[in-house]
Amino acid sequence: MSTREEEVRKLVEKMGTPESHSAICKCPMCMKGEKIPLAERNKHMEGLKSTMVDRRNPDNPTRPLMKATEAHAIIHAGTAVNMREQTGIPYTPPPKKPDEITPRELTVQATWKNRHQEKAVSGRDASVFGALGVLLIPKDIGVVDIPKMDASAVPERFLKKYGAQLVSLDTPVELEDVEDDSLRDLFLVQYDFDPDYIEDYVMKTMGGGGLFVETHPFPHVFTPLSKDCAGALILGVDNHNGTISFAAFKIPFGYTMKVNSNVIHGDSFFTGPYAIALTETELADSVLFRQETGRRDIQRVRQTPIEEMLHLAILAEYRLAKAVNHAILINIMNHSKASEESRNFLRGVPSDVLDAVSERTSWVESIEVLDDDMPEKIEHHAFFKAPKSRLAITDTPTPRTPTPGGSTGGDE
Repeated sequence: MSTREEEVRKLVEKMGTPESHSAICKCPMCMKGEKIPLAERNKHMEGLKSTMVDRRNPDNPTRPLMKATEAHAIIHAGTAVNMREQTGIPYTPPPKKPDEITPRELTVQATWKNRHQEKAVSGRDASVFGALGVLLIPKDIGVVDIPKMDASAVPERFLKKYGAQLVSLDTPVELEDVEDDSLRDLFLVQYDFDPDYIEDYVMKTMGGGGLFVETHPFPHVFTPLSKDCAGALILGVDNHNGTISFAAFKIPFGYTMKVNSNVIHGDSFFTGPYAIALTETELADSVLFRQETGRRDIQRVRQTPIEEMLHLAILAEYRLAKAVNHAILINIMNHSKASEESRNFLRGVPSDVLDAVSERTSWVESIEVLDDDMPEKIEHHAFFKAPKSRLAITDTPTPRTPTPGGSTGGDE
């Protein structure tokens, strides 16, 4: 470090406590940048500052919940990038690849309105790209529950459908080029996500204003910097029929997720330190999940591991089959001309089943009892509450012919 840089650092250390800084602090004290040569830092100072955030609970801003802590490098679209070298992650043996799974995705009716069509209310630091639009979800969908899965366990072609690629840190990441020269320089910045970030910032009106997803005309990279990193990256595909499909992918340590330009994505569910490459641009299109109500209430969104979703589906199927069986028995018992064969069948039915059947007088009542018995997580699950024409969770076969270049984002 040069004498001049040392003098600047000592001066910065005397500038006061963090409490004396603004909510979005951009002073040198709040971001390390020694990995980037001084001449490069000076050349790109405004761009680097634009990536700096310090997001806190708007009601109790005592600690950062999502904060930029270090600028690792300036990388460039249209080149191959060694992410291990750029992040400084030491070599570790790659984790054992899990068995391949059948991926799942959520398809939901949604209306994308960019910030020029409808501006959302949120805190002033909710996005590095400025003002936000809205993604309107039908009001009868209680929770948008996005399937979460290990990115290394899904077929590569499924990731490609979502415009993404999982790349080992030992393999250079090929970044696609951009049409706009101003977007060629990407700032690889470390962001630390707190486990309370979603509830204490994102879901507060004057914080994040709700969960966001966005598109922009430059590629992204997301790299977990610790084995303790958790959460999953949300990716989306606009089906151009009034619906959007979503899936969430956990990025294993030792890998980078590359996301192509103009892909719908959102990283709010991350926890721990991640290196993310981005740049500031007015060409980004960021929207907040909101309910399609007059008040534009914040839409609840969560990620559920597909293993848990499968368990819930099996449990729901069992309960439904049980209700159907009871309804069949009711019809037999109520039939005035039941045959002797039917009567003999009923004599062999266990008494506890007959007791349950006797409490139901119709199929409708059977379903009502079924709903009352459901665990809260099933009863309030968006899949069970919403009409299937508006929302559906599906097992997704690997696409035969991937769309070149990945998916596209919201309508401009």
